[in-house]
Amino acid sequence: MMSTVKPTCFCEFCYEEYKDVTGIYGSLKHSPQCKETLLAGDFTQAIQELYNFVTTTWTTRAHCRNCFKPHSDNITEEASQFYELVLLLDNCFNMSKVISVVHCC
Repeated sequence: MMSTVKPTCFCEFCYEEYKDVTGIYGSLKHSPQCKETLLAGDFTQAIQELYNFVTTTWTTRAHCRNCFKPHSDNITEEASQFYELVLLLDNCFNMSKVISVVHCC
């Protein structure tokens, strides 16, 4: 869980959940009974607010759609290379922590 809080991992590791949220919301919106009961009848607009938060975070704040090929679940080559570099950087930081601990002792 903690590794996905890094901004560099958000788009790649949260994609399935994003698809789930947008798919379920789409189903609710296109079902007359669900739309009236859950979306229009929700005084606090909790479902709508959650959906807005998720889609705004995905599209406007994190620009995740740029990491995926158009109309595909596959990440772009550029995003793949970027994630490889992030992994190398994380490994470097982790090695640095180990070396610092050993060096201090």
